[in-house]
Parts: sequence; C-alpha cells; structure tokens
Amino acid sequence: MYSREGPQRISGTIMSVRGYLDENDILTILSSIGFLTPEDSSRSEIHYANGLKLYKQGDVLQAQVEFANAYMLSPESPDTIFMFAKSLLLKDPKNYDHVKHLLDHVLKLKPDHKDAQKLLKEIGPKLPREPRK
Repeated sequence: MYSREGPQRISGTIMSVRGYLDENDILTILSSIGFLTPEDSSRSEIHYANGLKLYKQGDVLQAQVEFANAYMLSPESPDTIFMFAKSLLLKDPKNYDHVKHLLDHVLKLKPDHKDAQKLLKEIGPKLPREPRK
C-alpha cells in the first residue's frame, strides 16, 4: 500500500490506565521502540538475549522493553513470558495481577516451569482477595 522507501510516520497513543508507567518510563519506551513486524519474528531471540544482558546489568526498564519486544514476537515462549513478568514485578512491585496472569500463561505452556511456580507462590499472598459471594 505504501512505498517502503523514503520517510514514514507512525503514530499512536500510550495510555497508562493503571498507572504502571510514569512519564520517564514512557519516554524510555518511546526512545527504544523497535518497529516490529511479523516478518521480524526471528528477532525474538535477539531481544530476549539483550533483555537478559540488560537485566543482569541492573537496567530493569530497558530489559523490560526488550522482553516485551521478544514476547510480542514469540507470545508462546515460556522463558520470554517469565522474564517479562519478572521484570514487570521488579519495576512495579504492586503489579501482582498482571504478573499472575503472565505466570499462569507460562505454566499453561510449560507446567513444570520451576521459576514460574516459585514466583507465583511468592506473590500469591500479595494478590488482592476476591470478594466473597
């Protein structure tokens, strides 16, 4: 539809409905966006490896961006989902519901994922209690 040559513009909106991201997070994410397309799916491993490297260096936010990119490209990779969940938890320690959802998905894909089981057990007592019916 559009020529791939010459300048292109992409626009969008980032909304932080639950307050997971503050202004600095959004600026970091925007400056780090890699425009991913389905034909880039082989790049998932590169993003994952970069995320691990940044995570080990203590740059949790940048690692989170890399894990998010890897997750987008490989949404069925248990290790990628686990590291994305773990980075979310470190960035926002009150983000238990979303992390639980991701960990449940990891365990659905790989029921014997020990790290996911352990992290889910750790956050279990911190999850909000559902109202009794």
